[in-house]
Amino acid sequence: MLLVDFPSIVKKYAPIFEHCFSPEGYEHFKKAVSGFIVSDNKTLEAINRMFIHSPRHQASFNKFFNRQNFDLEEINLVRLDMLQGGAGTCFKEKGVLSVDNSLLKHYGRHFDNIYYHFDYVHKCYRWAHDLVTLHYSDDLTDYPVLYRMCREPPDWEAVATYLRGRGFVINEQKWDNRHSQPQQWRNYIRAPLQGRPEETPRCGKHL
Repeated sequence: MLLVDFPSIVKKYAPIFEHCFSPEGYEHFKKAVSGFIVSDNKTLEAINRMFIHSPRHQASFNKFFNRQNFDLEEINLVRLDMLQGGAGTCFKEKGVLSVDNSLLKHYGRHFDNIYYHFDYVHKCYRWAHDLVTLHYSDDLTDYPVLYRMCREPPDWEAVATYLRGRGFVINEQKWDNRHSQPQQWRNYIRAPLQGRPEETPRCGKHL
């Protein structure tokens, strides 16, 4: 699919966000939103190819996302103000705010804020980011309100207490050095959870 102009919905609402961007960034913003709406292929390269009326070098479009010379918090506040201004999209007395977290799994470990989480859907542990979202819903509308990537590390002392309650014996030297050798402590406590999690409560082995 090729586009010769921005979709009408983008042209209608994009000006509300114009002050959040530089002139060049504003064009990239409109292009990105348009591509996310109409393109089957959501990659940046595919979206950039769609716009034959304003061809730009791929590197410039990539920099818009990689450098992020804009304030995501400000953009989200502008979006929420816009939604609160509509009778159909504003918060209502009978509306519901719900909090949910989703695991964004990865096949590598070298990512910021990644941890070895338990996946309650597939009943296994996996390397993932934990995305926490606040969502609003009522009879007329539903949309995300806020999101945060969980950046706080697990409370490994609480995990150790849990394991003790399940029959594990924590090595006292490891416990005493948990603050001076935090990485070794995390690896030590995490190790028994990386096998078959359903067997962990029944284990009584010494660590």
